[in-house]
Amino acid sequence: MTAPVNSGRIISGFFSAAAIVTVCFICMATSCEREELKNVPDDERTVEAFIREVVIPDEILAGEPASFEITYVKPNPCYDFKDIFIEHSGSDLYLKVLLFEPDPDEICIMVVKEEQESFEHTFEKAGTYTMDFKEESSGIAPVELRVTDP
Repeated sequence: MTAPVNSGRIISGFFSAAAIVTVCFICMATSCEREELKNVPDDERTVEAFIREVVIPDEILAGEPASFEITYVKPNPCYDFKDIFIEHSGSDLYLKVLLFEPDPDEICIMVVKEEQESFEHTFEKAGTYTMDFKEESSGIAPVELRVTDP
């Protein structure tokens, strides 16, 4: 007795159908994730940017605002600047540039973009401070600041 010739096609057809169902399932799951991301509040869609450079004033006086300039990196032009955030604990400062992530459906060229922002910070007391920030090449970069009495 010989086996039917079409039996191989039925089996391969079964595996093709299973592959199609699997691909459809993955597409639906990914689509749901993208829809969920669209509904995430802006505060939860922020990321910390890498900082390339911090320009520090020549003189920093206690009790007076000191102006700093930052050059930071956006992963692509669709990220938007949100804010500069400074965590201050004793003589340690941690500087962050926060960005809004683009909408998941937004199409954007994949080009790293540098931008600049400036900010002011007032040190209440004279002394030596350490400012840390997230840098591309070396991770966390500490910078020593000297604050003097006016």
